[in-house]
Amino acid sequence: HFTQADDQKVHTTNHRDSAFRWLLGGYVALQGADIYFTYRGAELGFEEANPVFDTGMSVIAAKMVIIPLTTWGLSVVHKKHPKLAKGLLIGLNAAYAGIAYHNMKVLKEVD
Repeated sequence: HFTQADDQKVHTTNHRDSAFRWLLGGYVALQGADIYFTYRGAELGFEEANPVFDTGMSVIAAKMVIIPLTTWGLSVVHKKHPKLAKGLLIGLNAAYAGIAYHNMKVLKEVD
């Protein structure tokens, strides 16, 4: 009976957690929808409703920076606290689904 030495063991970080991957993919897709609707709204003369962001293309650039930072941060959290990371993603996805739906509805009325 042989075993690997500690320095040769493969460290696993639950790469097979498909729920987390699907939730993270949904988050990225919803962020993409938010960026698209923000861009389309700016073309039609709308302003960003979020007071944290400025109006114009800078808001789109900021949102594009937020996506990789949050996905990285959630992946780091997932390594030690997978349930917390999935809970955060469920909340973020619910919020962004609502935002995307609202923005789509507003743009559909004027487009």
